[in-house]
Amino acid sequence: MDEKFYELHKKLVQEVIDYCIENNITEADIFDLHIDYLQDSVKCGNWHPGTDSSMGLYNENKETITFSV
Repeated sequence: MDEKFYELHKKLVQEVIDYCIENNITEADIFDLHIDYLQDSVKCGNWHPGTDSSMGLYNENKETITFSV
């Protein structure tokens, strides 16, 4: 299980790196992803309205570059 979780981690990090490169976001320094009530979506098999999430991309001064809720 730990190896699979590590592979997921690597995949997510690479996706963020690719996004920054494709969108010429060179000042990105911090990426934050938060998900809660995940078990609702796990039970449904897809992203369920009971699961809340947000993610943000910030520069080195912690100023928002882009944010999604």
